[in-house]
Amino acid sequence: MNSPSTFTGWSQNELAEWRERVLKVESETGSAGHPLVHRANFDKFVLTRSAATWHQVQYWFSQLPGKWAFRGQNDATWRLATSLERATTLTVKVGENTGDMLLDPSFNEQNLLAEFQRRSKQYLKHLPDESDTLSWLSLMQHYGAPTRLLDWTYSPYVGLFFAVQRLILNDDGAPKPSGLWAIDLSRLQQAGWSRVGDKLQGIFQAPTLRSRCEQMNGAIFSPSSPSVVILADPLSLDERMAAQQSTFLYALGSNFNFDIVLLGMISSTLDSPIVQKLEIAASARIEILSELEKANITAASLFPGLDGFARSLGDRLEISVNRFANMIG
Repeated sequence: MNSPSTFTGWSQNELAEWRERVLKVESETGSAGHPLVHRANFDKFVLTRSAATWHQVQYWFSQLPGKWAFRGQNDATWRLATSLERATTLTVKVGENTGDMLLDPSFNEQNLLAEFQRRSKQYLKHLPDESDTLSWLSLMQHYGAPTRLLDWTYSPYVGLFFAVQRLILNDDGAPKPSGLWAIDLSRLQQAGWSRVGDKLQGIFQAPTLRSRCEQMNGAIFSPSSPSVVILADPLSLDERMAAQQSTFLYALGSNFNFDIVLLGMISSTLDSPIVQKLEIAASARIEILSELEKANITAASLFPGLDGFARSLGDRLEISVNRFANMIG
């Protein structure tokens, strides 16, 4: 596919500019009043592009060789934060200073898990083994309980659907661009490998998914686990997770700020960015939804059941109304 003249893929100049930016961040550490691993620096280590058409999105996909995971967010400015982090964050003001604090997320996560395990038998017949913590957490995440898991997908098109499925407006009513995150899983694994001790090497080199999950189950609530983001594929997948080609990223250790733990990993390598983000113009949303529908990437296919089908009817109507508006406009 020939790329549009206004949209180019990676170039040596672009990578050189990215390296120059992150080297500058490292050299200025402390001068801005905060350390290198600080939320203010996260976006500087992310290679961010923009797209305003379906073809530009496809071209961006073609520039991602290897194995990647994707996460779509309706607002490109939203940071990477887990539902547990959002649920336990309290904004406080001390004097003239305002900041966020986490209200014991580890304690709350374990309490929520225990309560979910105790009560879920009333609602579900088939449940994970009690010791399979990762599968329990993924089940909680699936049904909307706060967890430290962050949803990703192996499919760029599924991630794209979640990025554009809902329109977010500014305070003045103008539509905001959506964001599609991509993370290089091979490079993430390499960065994680150097951060874990011998006891946790099995998380990265276990021969089977089951043995890898056993290693993760033992590390999830361990206070001695290092601060590292790991790929977390549970043993149990339900129909919806399978349809969405779901996977999870999980931040081990005592730091529950997902983006801070991830920054500690991606800031240690300067050959090329581990994390990328595509900012998608709101004007491209209907075109993208229409093209995804042609590929059967819809709410009906991603959320098997009557609720997903009903949602897909709303999307289809929105596409039709916009087509008509363009015809008469």
